[in-house]
Amino acid sequence: MWGPLEADFLRFYNEKAPLDNRWQKFLRLIAYLPPEESIFLRILNSRQVEYLEDGTAVSKNSAESTKARQELRRQHKRDRKPRQKMSLSEFLNESPKAGQVRNING
Repeated sequence: MWGPLEADFLRFYNEKAPLDNRWQKFLRLIAYLPPEESIFLRILNSRQVEYLEDGTAVSKNSAESTKARQELRRQHKRDRKPRQKMSLSEFLNESPKAGQVRNING
């Protein structure tokens, strides 16, 4: 990853030795690289973002869990199930056992 970063520093800041800068300035210069034109930022972005089948972008850390969740929804035929808002009292009236306190020790 050093090569693209060094190339961006040379291209945008005319800096041949980026590490000769103070650390704070070095980080600030990285932060202000143009995201559309920076090779370093494009590579970094492509490593951190994955696009799912439906076109949504998710971070690679959560991509696997998102795919697994979507697959489970498909398997259980809950993929596009409409949800309804329900108050707590409605929930308790519809499920009589909900809200009952059980003695788990005896």
